Amino acid sequence: VGTMDDELDHRDDRAKNKKTLVELAVASSMLKVPLEDVLVGFAQKVGSRRFDCRGNVEPLRPLLVKTLISWLAASPEHQNVRLMMQVGSAIAGLAIDNAKDAELMIQCGIMPVLMRMLHLSLRIERLVTPETSQSLSSSSNSWRDCAATSAAAVLSALIQNRSTTEAVVNAGGLSPLIELCRRANSEVQLRHVTSAMRELCDSDEKRELLLYEGGLESMSQALEKCSILKMDERGVTVIRKNILSCLQNMSLSSTVRAKMWDSGIINRILGMCVDSEYGKKSMLSNEMIATVLAIISNCAFTSENRRRFFDLGIEKFLARILETHKNSLVVFHACLAIRNLALREGTSDFRRWNSDKDEFAQSGFGDSNALKHIMVLIKHFSPPNADGMVLEELLSALIVLVWNNSKNRSRMGNKEVIDLQHLTRLAAAGNRINGRARQRLAILIADLAQVPSIQSNFAECGLLEYLFQWLFLPSAETVTRYCAAGAIMNMVANEAVSSKFGKALFAETKKTYLISLAPLFQEDLHESMMANLSGILANLCFRNDGNRVKIWQIGAVTRLMQILRDTSTETTNTLRGVKHSDVLICALLQNITASAALRRQVADSGGLQLLLDIAKKGRDMNMIQYALGALRNIAQEPSLQQTLIEKGFLDVCQVVSNEYSDKEDFDDGGSPQEYAAAVLRNLTSNDTIRKLVRQNNSLHRLTKQVDSTTKTTCEEYLKLKPVLDPSDVLKSDLCRDGKILKTMFSSTDIEKFNFPVGKWRGSLSCDYLADDPGARAAWWTILDVIERLKQNSSAMRAEADDTTDLNCQDQAADDVSAQDILNHIPG
Repeated sequence: VGTMDDELDHRDDRAKNKKTLVELAVASSMLKVPLEDVLVGFAQKVGSRRFDCRGNVEPLRPLLVKTLISWLAASPEHQNVRLMMQVGSAIAGLAIDNAKDAELMIQCGIMPVLMRMLHLSLRIERLVTPETSQSLSSSSNSWRDCAATSAAAVLSALIQNRSTTEAVVNAGGLSPLIELCRRANSEVQLRHVTSAMRELCDSDEKRELLLYEGGLESMSQALEKCSILKMDERGVTVIRKNILSCLQNMSLSSTVRAKMWDSGIINRILGMCVDSEYGKKSMLSNEMIATVLAIISNCAFTSENRRRFFDLGIEKFLARILETHKNSLVVFHACLAIRNLALREGTSDFRRWNSDKDEFAQSGFGDSNALKHIMVLIKHFSPPNADGMVLEELLSALIVLVWNNSKNRSRMGNKEVIDLQHLTRLAAAGNRINGRARQRLAILIADLAQVPSIQSNFAECGLLEYLFQWLFLPSAETVTRYCAAGAIMNMVANEAVSSKFGKALFAETKKTYLISLAPLFQEDLHESMMANLSGILANLCFRNDGNRVKIWQIGAVTRLMQILRDTSTETTNTLRGVKHSDVLICALLQNITASAALRRQVADSGGLQLLLDIAKKGRDMNMIQYALGALRNIAQEPSLQQTLIEKGFLDVCQVVSNEYSDKEDFDDGGSPQEYAAAVLRNLTSNDTIRKLVRQNNSLHRLTKQVDSTTKTTCEEYLKLKPVLDPSDVLKSDLCRDGKILKTMFSSTDIEKFNFPVGKWRGSLSCDYLADDPGARAAWWTILDVIERLKQNSSAMRAEADDTTDLNCQDQAADDVSAQDILNHIPG
């Protein structure tokens, strides 16, 4: 026995020697000291893996494991603290190091031994509290305390080994561990217990088991002990890391996170984090702060928790984290937390619309300057210091904060606070950022481009060129492509940007943007891509004859009409069969036919019959609106008026008159009857058509809208130029899965002056006449008279040969609209 240490170091004949040594060790297990030193030394060598039990020595493994278990079982009975601690450490080391050893320990019956040790140690009301952080192997410590520590170390090792975790749970090892966590005041015990609890939470079943056994309350008490007891700082750090990691895993279960707030542990970890952040106590590591943020992010999935977080001022705390930290792990989890807290309906993706009741969440982060801090971090993590995952989460958080929130969008447009140049630099990085980050950036730009001031700002920054390049990305980046198209569509809703876009040259092809777009329409495009490209053309055609001619010349309109014709001939369900691109193609046809030079070409290319079919079949209200708007434009062409009648426009009018009620309106407030009546108004400038319309009794409802002042039709009124119903600019909203949903579209060139509801009060109010046909007809007549007076006045000035100053004044007078004149007419 005395030569055991020396013999273990020899490699020759190790099988024979080791077998002899183990037998001697077993035989001497009941001997008194100084043989205790020999056994402790042997256990130390086993724990430090000073020998190899593989190869031809493999048969020794069961004997070795059984021997160590027998020593561990006997040591509490003999109250041999040193041997108990060393053997426990050796067994724990073997279990962590080798899965086979861990499984062998379970087979050899280690669980009853460990459970007996825990139950013996927990019989007393409270375990011994060491006055200092001295080693537990000291003879001054209670053997019960040491038994608990040793058993906890072995259980922790067995739980960390996935092959034996279930055996520990099935043997009832979880309950005494949690009880030990609740009672223990020792740093070593808390380290082992919290480590075991951390490793246990690998499934929802075990997370919920830990919850029902009181795991949350015991961990909350353990965190409190770290603050009030005298412990080694490194030990406290390990305990806190174990607890926070365990809570992060537990918060992945919906059942657990619903209960976490009631346990009080959320308030405790937030208080610990806030104290560290503001320097009141020792600083937490970046890893620990990131873990706290991950817990917040997971708990934010529960709607009740989200409101509680905001009651605590979580938006200010997270904004400070973004302001003071540049660590990628902290920033990543902070952005995840913001995304889950601010995204309405509690979702973590872009698959649900926002609800107005949760708008406070977005606004709260905006009020706390989170938008500014995120933009600064985007600059920090952009190339050359690129971190793709962090960039992706920063952009996602920004999308959530501005999504459908006009206040935060306006904040983003404040040049004095936020520099949008960072987005342009990021877009210019090309392949130095990954595809996911580029996709998030495209969605963000598409959303922000709805703000008029940001539209021009983006154009000044040169962002339009990079977005245009993204239209030609590989098909693998489909979402980025159609979001880039949506962003361009929103930007060219600004007439100044639209004019520049029509003249700009694409650097790669040395051709204009419009000519470079032509090949895209020949591809088999994603539906959203087709819709957004059609929207780009529709906006470019708004009040810009130069763009209209160029767009017609590249052949895109003819191609889109063919696509629309193919779709219209399909027998699809009325509610589900309309593609969004069909609506936008109709909007394009409305805007391009506002050009007198292109009406004949659109009609001759089959556009006239296509528009009549759309207006008559009524598959979608928006399509009918734009089809009637385009027909209204075409009806201004004298050479096409009779063709319209011959192709059945009066039949379309009958369908509109009979199928739609007065209460069915388009998005802009106009009704189908009003739109059809406007086309009739244009057509009745032709005497033959006017008589035909007057004789058609089935068009009574529409002709009353054309002229309802008297029974006899007012011919002058019928000759009015059409007043089309435009929207200001094309607007878009972010919707499901990053797609762009258009809610309004650009319309034709001539302004519409609505009936003056709500403009005056008291006796001057005419609100009660809003639905009176006679009053509405009188209103349109007044507008016509003013328009004709203005035209006559302009013609007279043009004929006068006057001074340059007078011509300047005339030009200024010409710029005055009919609405300006009306604003100066007393009630």
